[in-house]
Amino acid sequence: MKIGVVILFIFVGSILLNTGNTYPCFFSCRRQNRTFTSLSDGMTTSFSTGDPSVFTSTKENITLSFECYERSGPFMIIRRLMDGKYMYRCEKDTAFETSNDVVVWYATEWEYFPEPPSICEVCNGTGFGKVHVVKACKVVIPDGTFI
Repeated sequence: MKIGVVILFIFVGSILLNTGNTYPCFFSCRRQNRTFTSLSDGMTTSFSTGDPSVFTSTKENITLSFECYERSGPFMIIRRLMDGKYMYRCEKDTAFETSNDVVVWYATEWEYFPEPPSICEVCNGTGFGKVHVVKACKVVIPDGTFI
């Protein structure tokens, strides 16, 4: 029995090391099934994809898909596929786990890593650009109430 548990532990550990991701990364509940609009450029971001680790952003009829790759407190590694390669960026949510309809965060530029990176490699405390602010869209459901 003990050998079986050890083998299972080694097998699961090797899978996690090969993907570079140490645990599932999900966006906070306050973002799930909601759509936000950027206050600076009008980009629409939807967390209503059915997968709590994925979101899509749309601007001028171009839709991009992103995923939460790894998370530690208010820091997240966001990953997207660009030209056949995974690119990564660090985002820091400044209002982590609040119930407000406004989300404020800082992000680094997209960066390529030849091997799956750790959160410390991507979120190393440098390279954060301008602040990003998005506001939750108000949606009227059929019975006339606002969400």
